[in-house]
Amino acid sequence: MNLEEAILRAGGTRAKEECGELIVALCHYRLGRLHGDHVREEIADVLFMALQQAEVFGSEAVADVLARKADRALWRVREEREKERVKNENLG
Repeated sequence: MNLEEAILRAGGTRAKEECGELIVALCHYRLGRLHGDHVREEIADVLFMALQQAEVFGSEAVADVLARKADRALWRVREEREKERVKNENLG
């Protein structure tokens, strides 16, 4: 097994663990059992793990995909705002 394969294998297991811990923390936060500090810690763990995996898959390529997703999300927000504006104009 080469280094990249080892990183991917370990990263896959770690990704599941870190994401699972974040899910549990978010659920407990919603129930009032945890403070935001713990959730922030879990978010940081997931982001750090994701950054490590991005290096394996090509950080520039991942950044490009992230930029496309951000543009699409911004477009959706603008669409919703425009729909709301038109709706409010029609009511007034």
